[in-house]
Amino acid sequence: MVRMIKEVFNVRRPEDIRTLTKRSTHERVDLVQRKHQAREVTLPLDLKDPTGTEVPEAEISAKMLERQFREAFPTAAFAGGLERALANEQVRGIRHAKELGRIIEKQAEFDLLRTSVDEFLSEREDEFGSLAKDPSFRTELKAVQRVFRLTLTFEATDALLADGLHSAKMVYRLGERRIRPPVW
Repeated sequence: MVRMIKEVFNVRRPEDIRTLTKRSTHERVDLVQRKHQAREVTLPLDLKDPTGTEVPEAEISAKMLERQFREAFPTAAFAGGLERALANEQVRGIRHAKELGRIIEKQAEFDLLRTSVDEFLSEREDEFGSLAKDPSFRTELKAVQRVFRLTLTFEATDALLADGLHSAKMVYRLGERRIRPPVW
């Protein structure tokens, strides 16, 4: 699998791995299935169902790989989801989605899990201009960060924000049974 990733995605340096998190689940599953069927890659799993039912090993392997990328590079994975949603005009809960995408793309050190939004924007007022001073952008970026810390995926973050849920407290008060299933 490692050799396949290096060859297909031209990964030569460790920092190049970040870009892989931007790929969609469908792209990764399709790639692993094609390479496995062509016998160009051996899957790390050898799953056999005792009942004889076929197990989708390639899909499971690709999704495991995606989870590992997402855990290693959560902000880059978020950026990939945001980029795909923007391209398909499917962003529902983030009003400043394009601006957020540009910031994440240009500022590799920005980490949605750890970076202080106020410090980050204050230190870059010259670079971001009026956006850094825009209270609605700052407030929304903080809400995105709070919700992302709960969900760790763009899709769930966007869905919760679209439903007006912008903190752990609001999600908790709403209760699990009232949240739409696609979020979890």
